[in-house]
Amino acid sequence: MSGRASVDAARALALLGDAARELGASADTSMLCSIVERALGELVGFRLFTVLRATPDRDGLERLHSSDPVSYPARGVKSVAGDAWLQRLLADPSPALSPDTEAVRRNFPDSEAIFGLGCASALNVPICFQGHILGSMNLLHEAHWFRADDTALCEPFAVLLGAAFFASPSPASSLSSSSSSGPATQPAGASL
Repeated sequence: MSGRASVDAARALALLGDAARELGASADTSMLCSIVERALGELVGFRLFTVLRATPDRDGLERLHSSDPVSYPARGVKSVAGDAWLQRLLADPSPALSPDTEAVRRNFPDSEAIFGLGCASALNVPICFQGHILGSMNLLHEAHWFRADDTALCEPFAVLLGAAFFASPSPASSLSSSSSSGPATQPAGASL
């Protein structure tokens, strides 16, 4: 288990307020993703943070935001066909924890790329709004980094992202799938 300090509740509320004000002011999904990234970096910590949005027909996930745009660029659509983990992210509204190397290897086809970033655990938080799963917010870090209370910190931010997704049409409908795009658009097998 990590030796992380406890989260200051007042600070967590202030960061959540910042994100809510951004959503109320503009619903700029890109800006909101950046604010959520900064907030969760402070509250939970991560080595990689990504935001995925379901395509309109729900057969793919588009990476809208990445804290590491070189390794995991914020573009391209990953097909969920044949990928049980990605299908789970679109079907189950519960956060999913892959706490260690074994779980990451089992759940992510791009586990070697994840390990290459120094990550060996993942917390996937569904982005839900009005009963619909619209995507996934993903935090990755060293093995056993995430604690049970991290989902409670992350879920309100995911709801704000869900409201922003709901308010704006999906840009994914104009993008091609990862099968027709090269490695510069989507690393092979990249899930996050």
